[in-house]
Amino acid sequence: MKFDLVIKDASGEELAQVFAALGAVSRAASASMSTAVIPPMPATAGDDGDESSDTPAVVGALDGDGLPHDNRIHSEPAKITTKGVWRKKRGVTDQLVSQVEAELRARVQQPATTVAPVQPVMQQPQVPQAMPAPVAAVQPVYTPQPLPPAPVAPTYVPQPQVPQMPQAMPAPPPPMPMPPAGIDFQGFMQGLTAGMQRRDANGNPFIDGAYLATVVQTLSTAFGRQLSAITDIQNDPQMIEYAVKVIAADGRWQ
Repeated sequence: MKFDLVIKDASGEELAQVFAALGAVSRAASASMSTAVIPPMPATAGDDGDESSDTPAVVGALDGDGLPHDNRIHSEPAKITTKGVWRKKRGVTDQLVSQVEAELRARVQQPATTVAPVQPVMQQPQVPQAMPAPVAAVQPVYTPQPLPPAPVAPTYVPQPQVPQMPQAMPAPPPPMPMPPAGIDFQGFMQGLTAGMQRRDANGNPFIDGAYLATVVQTLSTAFGRQLSAITDIQNDPQMIEYAVKVIAADGRWQ
């Protein structure tokens, strides 16, 4: 405790007496303090001393003074006292508390009175949602439909028969003359020349190169001899006679 003493209009002797009296008082006070019981230090400002009523809070929120949690001066884990402020850490000095709170207020940059107190995190009970009432099935309304009209049978009107005129049958082609027996190669070539000059109804020759190739293949198969052209049979009368019969059987011999 500190007192200010003001002395006015005192002489030197009076001042000496005052100083002597003050010295005696000071010695007596020192002696009494050596035997006095020092009362316990009060709790840090903002704390109520009863931690059983504290509630947990989320770090990062603001307390009732508008300050965020700081582990330099606040207890860990973060708790809110019944006064709505952070629980102070044990053993911190008032000077450190004042310094850190000034830094926190400068960081927040808004008056503490405008900050809502931190609310404890409470788990909201899950309310079971009511199941929607089942929708009754809509029964279809049967509406009888009129029957379709009976089909009308078509009226049959007989058509007059038109007599069909008989179609004239085409005249058969004249029979091909049979080749004479014992024909030689010269007579065979004359018959081939006549067949090449003769034309059918479409203007195609009776005997052409493609047809002669099939005749050569037939002769090669029948006599077991490989022939390359029809002229290869000129020295074989039996093959000449057989070739004439094949061509005549196809209706191409003239």
